[in-house]
Amino acid sequence: MRELRDLLEEPIAPFNHVYGRNGRIFTRNSMSFYHNAADDQALTFDVGNQKALANISVTGGIDHLTFYRENHFTEEKPGVWVNKTLAQSSHLKLMLKVNGQLRRLNDKNHDFEIDTLKDCVPRIQHHFDDVDIVEVPFCPIVGDHRLSMLVVGLWIRNLTNHDLHVEFLGPKLFQDKYSDQQNVLINRIGTSEKVLTPNGVNDFGIALIDPDCFRLQEGIKQLKLTETLKSTIDYFQNIFGGLQLSTPELTVLVKRAMYQSLLSLAMDRQGNIVGSNWGSFPATSRIWNRDMFYSALPTTMLDSFLCRRVIKWFTEFGVKPPGTKFEGGVTHSASNALAAGMLAGMYYQWTGDTKFFKNHTGVLSKALCVIDKLEMCRPIRRLALCQSKWVSDAYALGDFHTGSNICLWAATSGLAQVCSAVGRKDDSKRLKAISQEIHQDIDSYLVIPGPFGQQWPEGRNMNGNYRHVSMKSYQMPILDQGLVFLDYMLNDDTLDLLMHDGEESDTTMAPVYGFVSNSNRVFQHTMHFTASSANPTYVPEIHGISWGSESGATFPGFISILMAQSQNAEDFENAIMELIKLADLDGSWWWWPYPTHPEYGKVVRNFGCGKCGWGSGMFSCIIITQYLGLTMRTGQLGVNPMPGLKNYSWENAHIGNCYFNLRVEKKSISIQNLGSKELKVCMDGQFYTVSTNQSVTTERGS
Repeated sequence: MRELRDLLEEPIAPFNHVYGRNGRIFTRNSMSFYHNAADDQALTFDVGNQKALANISVTGGIDHLTFYRENHFTEEKPGVWVNKTLAQSSHLKLMLKVNGQLRRLNDKNHDFEIDTLKDCVPRIQHHFDDVDIVEVPFCPIVGDHRLSMLVVGLWIRNLTNHDLHVEFLGPKLFQDKYSDQQNVLINRIGTSEKVLTPNGVNDFGIALIDPDCFRLQEGIKQLKLTETLKSTIDYFQNIFGGLQLSTPELTVLVKRAMYQSLLSLAMDRQGNIVGSNWGSFPATSRIWNRDMFYSALPTTMLDSFLCRRVIKWFTEFGVKPPGTKFEGGVTHSASNALAAGMLAGMYYQWTGDTKFFKNHTGVLSKALCVIDKLEMCRPIRRLALCQSKWVSDAYALGDFHTGSNICLWAATSGLAQVCSAVGRKDDSKRLKAISQEIHQDIDSYLVIPGPFGQQWPEGRNMNGNYRHVSMKSYQMPILDQGLVFLDYMLNDDTLDLLMHDGEESDTTMAPVYGFVSNSNRVFQHTMHFTASSANPTYVPEIHGISWGSESGATFPGFISILMAQSQNAEDFENAIMELIKLADLDGSWWWWPYPTHPEYGKVVRNFGCGKCGWGSGMFSCIIITQYLGLTMRTGQLGVNPMPGLKNYSWENAHIGNCYFNLRVEKKSISIQNLGSKELKVCMDGQFYTVSTNQSVTTERGS
């Protein structure tokens, strides 16, 4: 009980926080651009476990509750050819009676505050004259088991000097008639009526269960509320570890980005991944494959259980099937077709897990088939580069799109290692040779002069004026819809390929994939160009990248701009301040935080798109690999922090198959191996083998 009391009575989280007084809503987070919009109904604190997703209002009501179902192919958008089915309920309110008096917890007529416990699950504290109530909604995770339900726990303290009779009514089952029944099973945990003695505390709970999982009702009476909450928080704490960065706000931002990317993913009741949403709000039937890829990237490092299932999903749905609206095939969207292979290579790199590939031989075979088909479709046989029509819903511009070919390199390079590990030596040798050819051809064919030096263009044409592409061929039904993202940049129906599209993220992620280091001059020139007025998509008024006539800025563009400052930790941390300002009061980012014709700081919520798992996934991976400097190559952990990074610590860090305590100081790096096997590590260029429970310290170079 002491541990529970300490948890529930934790100090208010200073950055993810909203409070209500006298019917009005405020926040103490003055850093966020959203601090003057605390009472916006679009603000939710989200909670989930992939099988269930709940969007919690600032007063603790359940605005939306979603459970996921099976996939099916569709024929609708260039970046969307798979949907999932949703079972949803909305506007569920909590009610109880205290000595016969009705209390609607989710009304604004009492004092309350909402924040996040341990930077993950929401906590709502309701203050009345006679009782204090702590409400904690969470979607249970017990070990590797995710339960298809939302649990709401209430811990109630009697503030009076006499007994109080408390009855927890829970949400209404229906409003006016039976057909109003919400699409959810509602079961109380324990008894619904209790007597609280003066200063006494007691708990109440309900479970809101997926109707497809009705058998879960049988064990609800035995569900231990406190233990299940602790297990769920422990899961996220296992992801976060004891990470401590240069400032508290940066530490929280990183954790919330990890959380946001994980909550973007969707799983059915059997435990199969069935896609993703834009982010943790709103749940969508449509699945944008490219959004899902970036949201899932951190799982290669942070959650092997989820990553394996995501790889299997992309193996089945990564390639657009033939259609009447779009031809489909591997060249419809090469980056999406390569997603399973890219994730497979990164997963093996971080975990060394060969068992998965031996048990699921189709994963490797289908990934190799995609590469073979792209090789067969080469428009110029002497070049190892592939063609692609689309990235997601925007064009892969030029005959050879740079980001798509970096993806081709990442897939072939990573799969070469997997093939070698599982005994497919001939395939490994062939893939290594192809990856070397791709790298050479990108370096020679997709590098052009720019305002800051040699850089990557968005893409390149085969013939004639390699820098300019005519858009006339796109000006026909369906295809011309892609021009909505480019129309303001067209000059006589011609587009200059010396540009950076805000949602072209693979050049930005090239150091994460291992294609180049972030100190590579071509990469740095490309990022500097991206963050300058020389880039026609850059909007200096908001330090962002526009998204055509759709919105004033697209959030992945802010991550690309961040990487322009990745040579020095102080500059990088200063650039992150912009991301801290753009984080909403729940700690999440919106896909389109600025409307058209934007003004600096005048941000919006839910402007056409929801929260941005794509940006959160990119940011999480960049922080781990580029800022903290953690990499994994051939079973060896690398620790090479960004120059100028003075200190950080990460206790109980679980990265891939490594488990360790790490402390980086100005003049030293120390690591303790907490795992059950020897840890091979390279710290600042020095190589060590660290036994279980042993530590090693090395001097840090200047």
